[in-house]
Amino acid sequence: MAKLRHVIPAFFALLTPCMASTLWVTNGTSTIHLFDSATGTATGTITAPASITRIAAYNGNAYLLDIQNNNVYEYSAAGTETGLFVSGASSSQYDAEDIAFGPDGNLYISLGISNEVVEYSSTGSYIGVFGTGPSTGSHSLDGIAFGGGNVYVADFQGKRVLQYASAGGTPTVLATLSNSPDSLAFGNNGDLYATAAGAVYDVTTSSNLSNSGFSGTLRGLEFEGDGYAYVAGQGGSGVYRVSASGGTAAVFASLGSAVDFAFVATPEPGTVLLCLTCLALTPALRARRQ
Repeated sequence: MAKLRHVIPAFFALLTPCMASTLWVTNGTSTIHLFDSATGTATGTITAPASITRIAAYNGNAYLLDIQNNNVYEYSAAGTETGLFVSGASSSQYDAEDIAFGPDGNLYISLGISNEVVEYSSTGSYIGVFGTGPSTGSHSLDGIAFGGGNVYVADFQGKRVLQYASAGGTPTVLATLSNSPDSLAFGNNGDLYATAAGAVYDVTTSSNLSNSGFSGTLRGLEFEGDGYAYVAGQGGSGVYRVSASGGTAAVFASLGSAVDFAFVATPEPGTVLLCLTCLALTPALRARRQ
């Protein structure tokens, strides 16, 4: 079974080009809004068990963070709740700030009040405290990103971006910002970006990618393979889209307010079957060429 858990994510990665996706958006309530990921057209809603502030996508499922109770709910790509993935990540209400799956398939949760990043297995079992936050000054751990074998966490109150080694423990300060960072994400160019106030900020180069065309406080952030960065505007007009090379943002998925979002992969039977056939034939074709 342990080997199977490592095979499934790799197998899913091979099928990613064969999959469509749906944009799941939360405005901080129990209603999850669904949009076509290609056009930004609204396609429906899902009612969650509680108010949701963060969404993560992994292996074709969606994971919804209930900040009030520090619970994480698991949903299939079809919008069916499959169970409570994590129950009570903290005993303090409103403690969990962000959720993200790492390259190891484990789920990481930042706890703002507890000043910790905790780690859960791919099946939702508690592993332990991955890392602690700064011991001095104002601090509140928030957005999480992974890159180069390290884990990066936004310190919202401290206006810092923290860097953890793969083993966790105590972080180093990667950068200090003028504004409080919320979400973190790596761009297609390898730079680390943060949403901070009304801008998408390039932490690597200490410059704004974009601060034009947005409204509201910028929260969730993702870079997609289509050459765009997608940004949630809380109190704005929904999910914005801006070129990964910069420029003026435009509304992609219209919603009164957006706190976070995720692109949830949806298998398309016909294309997945085609991909499976190609994968099966590839070794034979390579053998014939040799």
